[in-house]
Amino acid sequence: MQSALNRYFSLWALLLPITSVVIIPSIPGTTPGLLMGIASVGYLFLLFLLPKYRFTYERIESGDFFRDLLRFTLLFLTLVLAAQLSLSLTSDNGIPLHFDKINLVSSEGLNSILFRSSLITQSFYLLVAVTLAVFVKNFYSASWNRIILYGATLLALYGLYEFIYFLVFHSNGDFLSNRIFISGEDQALHSGSLFQTMNLFGTQFMRLKSLTGEPSMFSFTMLPLWIFAIHLRRTKTQLVLLLSLILTFSTTAFIGISLYFCLRILFFRLRDRYLLVTVTIFLVAAPFLSTYIQALFNTIIGNKTQTYSGMERQSLMDTHLAFFNELPFLNKLFGVGFGYVRSADLWSTFLCNIGIVGTALFTLLFLVPVLKLKNDYETIGIKCLLIVIYFTAMISVSEFAYLTIWLFVGIAYAKLKEQRQLLSLRRQYYKSYNRS
Repeated sequence: MQSALNRYFSLWALLLPITSVVIIPSIPGTTPGLLMGIASVGYLFLLFLLPKYRFTYERIESGDFFRDLLRFTLLFLTLVLAAQLSLSLTSDNGIPLHFDKINLVSSEGLNSILFRSSLITQSFYLLVAVTLAVFVKNFYSASWNRIILYGATLLALYGLYEFIYFLVFHSNGDFLSNRIFISGEDQALHSGSLFQTMNLFGTQFMRLKSLTGEPSMFSFTMLPLWIFAIHLRRTKTQLVLLLSLILTFSTTAFIGISLYFCLRILFFRLRDRYLLVTVTIFLVAAPFLSTYIQALFNTIIGNKTQTYSGMERQSLMDTHLAFFNELPFLNKLFGVGFGYVRSADLWSTFLCNIGIVGTALFTLLFLVPVLKLKNDYETIGIKCLLIVIYFTAMISVSEFAYLTIWLFVGIAYAKLKEQRQLLSLRRQYYKSYNRS
């Protein structure tokens, strides 16, 4: 059974970072990774029923998969119903909720309050993403690491191909992205893959985005994969991934990279050879490249708050936090409805959608493995990438269903499960030893 699961995940791992290629262009949810997430439930159920796996360990793990998925679904439904009940009580008390100033996901009228269509669609994306986490938690094998990094490398190489193609031909070389969105009152079609350029050092560059739709989304996807490669000691792979991150010219990428190096200092102090080599190279190169480094900093980070994108992000966050602060108490606790609101950051998005309770549970999901996993080099990498995912999402990315998030949540809990099993075996051994 494990070989069947390995083959399935091998294909899934190659496809899961891709978000701008879909089977049906007008339906965003038909990315290969999401479709394989849906299919995994049926696939596991069929394997579970096969007679030859009746008494195997993997069959027991399949039972755990369905149990974990059911538990999450029940918890999620409880939170959804609590939010809807809070909304109905608000309406009954005559306290109006004004949706006119916030960014709603669905196009229904502002008077539509209960069970908006986006609740269904966004919940679907989340449940599929969580299915990946539960799959990985219960069936993870160290042999999967190689395939995960193959998928990351392919994504980075396609982005580097686009970057070089633009330098040579000054046009978009993306021939795979086909995702489209329908938005606005006129139901206009918009590409799901943004082609963005920037002028740096007097030269026009394409901002690398590969098959993720836009540079910030590529950064959000690639950051944990890059950290994962570092802590698996895959030097060549992590250098390719780092190069692709830098060429996004994305604030998200540079914040994530900086945060990771701060975390390395926290975990390893001054005994960290990787950090010392990096700092040494930077100090040697800085005097010769100071002009370029300053220009790069000013372009990407320094004047970010004065760009249209930076001001729009800040405005969206302020607007949605103001909306949250005006909500009745129950809506502050449970939100106005999952998937109702989309800000430019996950912090204000979650506070409005799922309230304090839901945001706290999401935080706890990341905090538990960070606190409980042991501190060897590989698991420190897991801790670092979880922290980077959490903070970059909270401050600059509003996506909650990107599959790389849940891939590493699954790996973290698989490691935690393995750690608990080893501890249990040791306790049993000591008990039997003391008896003898």
